Amino acid sequence: MDRNTPDDIFNSLFTHNLNHLCIATTNTSSTTSSPLPMLTPSPTTPLLPTLIALPPSSTTPTMILATMAMVLKTMPARGHVTTPKFISSQPRELPHYFNELNNLFQDANITDKGIKKAQACWYVDIDKSKLWQALPEYTSKTYNDWKEAVLALYPEVTD
Repeated sequence: MDRNTPDDIFNSLFTHNLNHLCIATTNTSSTTSSPLPMLTPSPTTPLLPTLIALPPSSTTPTMILATMAMVLKTMPARGHVTTPKFISSQPRELPHYFNELNNLFQDANITDKGIKKAQACWYVDIDKSKLWQALPEYTSKTYNDWKEAVLALYPEVTD
């Protein structure tokens, strides 16, 4: 007997958007009824399609194919413990500040140069923020060009 794997069944039924909960139902003649099981993510479970078999019922689905949506990370709030920090008295730490920002941008899927610049200015104090935003590269150049202009403001960084 040729048996399909749960992945084969899932892929044949739902090839378009895997970020939605998908339910496949069939009508059966059984009259037993049972509540749907709770679907709770486990921190050790990968975000893969899951096949759940339920007892046959005329009102409940015989199987549920579910895909947990990818968890979209966001940038931390200003002042949060995970926020990148730059202290003027330690200018040599500025490249680390930008490296931490780049990691956060990658996690949050931020690619827009304007958003990157705004976020970089958001996490520093108001005086540094105004200074960095006053650079001509802030409005007219790429994020990397602007970042190089910011780094040039601190000669200690290149020592």
